[in-house]
Amino acid sequence: MSQAMKKTIGHRGINPTGETTYKKTTSSALKGAIQLGITHTVGSLTQKPERDVLLQDFEVVDSIFFPNEGSNLTPAHHYGDFKFKTYAPIAFRYFREMFGIRPDDYMYSLCNERLIELSNSGASGSIFYLSSDDEYIIKTVQYKEAEFLQKLLPGYFMNLNQNKRTLLPKFYGLYCVQAGGKNIRIVVMNNLLPSAVRMHVKFDLKGSTYKRRASAKEREKAVPTFKDLDFMQDMADGLMLDNDMYTAVCKTIQRDCLLLQSFKIMDYSILLGIHNLDQACRERDSEAAADPRKPQGQKSLYSTAIEAIQAETASMGSLDTEDKTGGIPARNSKGERLLVYIGIIDILQSYRLAKKLEHSWKALVHDGDTVSVHRPGFYADRFQRFMCNFVFRRVLRKHESCLTEHSANLTRYKEKNSEHILTRIRDQHSNEMELINWSLNAIDSIFTNRRSLQHEPACPKETFPSGYVMDGKGKTQMLCLSVLSVEDVEDLYLLGVMIIGLLMMGACAFLILRMLRKLFEDIKVLRKKMNFSFELEERKHRLGMKSAGNKADTNNDREEEDNAIEAIDEFAFLEGTLD
Repeated sequence: MSQAMKKTIGHRGINPTGETTYKKTTSSALKGAIQLGITHTVGSLTQKPERDVLLQDFEVVDSIFFPNEGSNLTPAHHYGDFKFKTYAPIAFRYFREMFGIRPDDYMYSLCNERLIELSNSGASGSIFYLSSDDEYIIKTVQYKEAEFLQKLLPGYFMNLNQNKRTLLPKFYGLYCVQAGGKNIRIVVMNNLLPSAVRMHVKFDLKGSTYKRRASAKEREKAVPTFKDLDFMQDMADGLMLDNDMYTAVCKTIQRDCLLLQSFKIMDYSILLGIHNLDQACRERDSEAAADPRKPQGQKSLYSTAIEAIQAETASMGSLDTEDKTGGIPARNSKGERLLVYIGIIDILQSYRLAKKLEHSWKALVHDGDTVSVHRPGFYADRFQRFMCNFVFRRVLRKHESCLTEHSANLTRYKEKNSEHILTRIRDQHSNEMELINWSLNAIDSIFTNRRSLQHEPACPKETFPSGYVMDGKGKTQMLCLSVLSVEDVEDLYLLGVMIIGLLMMGACAFLILRMLRKLFEDIKVLRKKMNFSFELEERKHRLGMKSAGNKADTNNDREEEDNAIEAIDEFAFLEGTLD
């Protein structure tokens, strides 16, 4: 049991029998519930007439209860009672039709055969299932991600109507399985990396460098997923694409990043799988028996990498391959032929307050521009620059290099002529230029002379002198200002919020300790009071026994009475002090 607990990541774990669990529901029961639920919801949806998608359709949630013994609407099963919810069924039906997915094909792919659980599920704590025909991926998502996807659906709908060629995930359904008092939310997406094609190397790229290197545990896997620093080290020359393909990839990334930025989404990444054709040929020749599986093309429209980018598939002919899986043709620095499969993943992370605080905290310790969590606008710009300047490179043909050299010569000629034209304009308007230069030099000399006369230090770098202020002693000091952007002000605000929060926590802790200290002192005094009262009663008891049992000396009795009276007075005084 201890070994199973060590393998628990998030809600994903392993039970004593070795089976994967999610929120204490076994993987086999979850797969069976998913297939039963999708079969019922897709089947019942075909009975509803087709119509346009309305705004309220994005908020509809259908639910059906699946008892163990079955009902009039559901079959009997052995997975335990559960409830199955379908979010925005009409809207997702429209999305599937947009990508050419028919209801019977969708249901057949997901429910005809058992789902395949992927072993390399990553560090997010999610479970991934693959359909038997290699068409769809089913992923468990958290409540916040499912809620954000629901809010995203109207904008997602608008974007798909405008642009079907996108590297963003294609969402085909959002569901929820309620079992054992837990809600397990799942999303159905397109499969980016076909399992029939061997990926010789995989990367998860974000454009950041802070802690972006694959761990030692990840490197032990058969096909590890490397990160940004690994790519910069192992593939420093990037992936070579021809001019049309490079333009198409960068144009698609630019459009997708603009959309994600408008939704305030960040921390997304590109999943990049590389199939080396030349290496695959060498492996096939060296192996005694080749893999009998032959890669098949995907049925959904715009679901492959080559269909997702803004390019015509005719340009694939440069590599002379019969690829049907939709890989993007490329070459590495050695000139080897590659097929690249790409797609943007993990887009359900919005720049909420928690992410803002995380960015502000990491920016204090490390360089803020290198951390993964950042403002959506900055994140999108950094992401595009890294992908289009470092990951993907443009390969120029011979005539294109000649044109480039010619354009460079033309640029130098224009610069030379522009300098000549500027000189003529300066000569024609010499009086105006002299006046402007004299004004600027005069302002600069004022500050320079004052600094030299009064031995004032110069302004620091990236600041400028804006005047003088008088301090409390009547002395003037130079005022240096720096330009603060809106983002800098926001970071300062969040830093102030963090400091105020820490101070409030410290004040609360101080007050609590003070109250506990007073409580302990009161308890101590009360205990002393109780002990004193017991001692007084004992004295009274001894005095009574002595006077009744024997006739003692009168002086001794008076001394005992005086001592008892003093004890009573002291007790009364102590009681008044406590009150």
